[in-house]
Amino acid sequence: MVKILNNIQKVLKVLQEFTIGLRLKHLSEKTNIPVATLYRTLKWLIQIGIVDLVGNRYKLSPLTTSLLNALSNRFDLNYLLSPKYLNILVELREPKTVYDLLQVLDISEKTLKKRLSELMAKNIIQRHSAEKYCLVNDSALLVLANLVDSVRAKIPPRARIILSKGEEKVFSLPKGDTTIGIKTAFSRFSEFGIQVESPYEYYYYPERELSIEDIIIHSIAAAENDPYKLALVAVLIMKNYEAIDHDKLKQLAVKYGVYDELIKLDLYIHGEEPAEADLLPISELGEIAKKYGVNHEKFLVKTFSEQMLWEIGKNIDKRVRIFIFGGAAMALKGYKERTKDVDILVPERDSLEILVAAAEKLGYRSYRNQDVAILEHSSRPRIDIYCKHILNKVYLTDTMITRAKSIEYGNLEVLVADDTDIALTKSVAGRMRDVNDIILLIRQGKVRWREMLDEILEQEKLSKKHLCIRVLNVIELIQDKLRIEIPIYRKLYRIAAEHMVEYAYKELGLRTVKEIQRYFGFPEQAIRRALKKLTQGS
Repeated sequence: MVKILNNIQKVLKVLQEFTIGLRLKHLSEKTNIPVATLYRTLKWLIQIGIVDLVGNRYKLSPLTTSLLNALSNRFDLNYLLSPKYLNILVELREPKTVYDLLQVLDISEKTLKKRLSELMAKNIIQRHSAEKYCLVNDSALLVLANLVDSVRAKIPPRARIILSKGEEKVFSLPKGDTTIGIKTAFSRFSEFGIQVESPYEYYYYPERELSIEDIIIHSIAAAENDPYKLALVAVLIMKNYEAIDHDKLKQLAVKYGVYDELIKLDLYIHGEEPAEADLLPISELGEIAKKYGVNHEKFLVKTFSEQMLWEIGKNIDKRVRIFIFGGAAMALKGYKERTKDVDILVPERDSLEILVAAAEKLGYRSYRNQDVAILEHSSRPRIDIYCKHILNKVYLTDTMITRAKSIEYGNLEVLVADDTDIALTKSVAGRMRDVNDIILLIRQGKVRWREMLDEILEQEKLSKKHLCIRVLNVIELIQDKLRIEIPIYRKLYRIAAEHMVEYAYKELGLRTVKEIQRYFGFPEQAIRRALKKLTQGS
């Protein structure tokens, strides 16, 4: 028993020092507890809601950190959190006799009386009357007992915790075991036409309706780096690619600590084998995808070269100017060789028609949608042509044209977007691979952040959309990944807060700081400052 108590004490002490959490191996090194023994201790602490498992890191639950600090000043945490005593504490929230306790605890009367005496000696419980015991009068102790009861009682002992964040748990159980919660991860794949054979069922608690984005994130965690399971997750994403809210998917990946794994899957889906990733060969992924009616070929990035631009230039009769951004612009600058599509902006519809006709001569098939033309080819990258603006989000401005580098390919004048504008358009798009490309631009190129912020504000006027909020989300991801601060972050954060407060005030009818804070995750001070500016302006 002493060893168990000491393990809990060591784990909590180390996790209090490392607020970002530690992986199992590193925590074992810091505590000098063998991995197998440490895993059992952590499993118990997760089940009672004290420790969270986020991605592959163990950390103190934010709900209990301050609570443990308060309790440690008055009580011995070893006794409060030991599995041998905790069940007794939970039951003694209300006064009970020894007989009452024996009805719910699987221990002998002799053992129970011994433990009650030990807890009384530690001033954790007290006599309520001649025959009844109860917790000492301490609000923090009662909160702990209530928390443990709400979390622990709902997760069966045989459960294997996969993800844990506060009250939220994702866990697996052998098939046939009964539990609470709702099925998730691979247990839901059959709903999407993908059959998974497994001796386990996967659950999420507390019970609520789960989106496909939830299920994908839970599946990434549940795959536990198994190559075949990760391939099945990739197929699920491909099969539902258009229906998935990719912004929501990113946010959930960050929340549950699996963002790096999601990035690797996105690269894998698009035909790139990420470094240090244990995945099936891409050819095998294609076979699995085919089995479930998914054409993997359409997701694969293809080699892009200037030769295609020369061929288009030869197939047009008069001079046409186009603006190239995205992955194709990065390829022309030498930052990358492959791209899934070539993104082109043209200033007028006539140029769009000329380009479509030239591409069709090269074997492309064209599809139209208002001011957008999509051109597909069996062996060349897809071409997306936008007229004047990109889906009413980013407009072709004079400053973007001025910053661009001009290259001529026969009758085709190509304006290659500046690194600043490539980063801008990719930030607005905000897909997983766009975040990776922006990181590549930061490392190899030159992004002029002040000019980018000016362009964002100009684009907001043209599009009448709060683009800074989308850009802020991407910048926060990059900062977290690179451990740097982007120069425009603080100003962008303030502008985004002002936009959200304005929306809450004018559209939702919210008036107080607390009301607005319930909807958005901005600090009270930022909301108060934005609210003051808004009301003074009115």
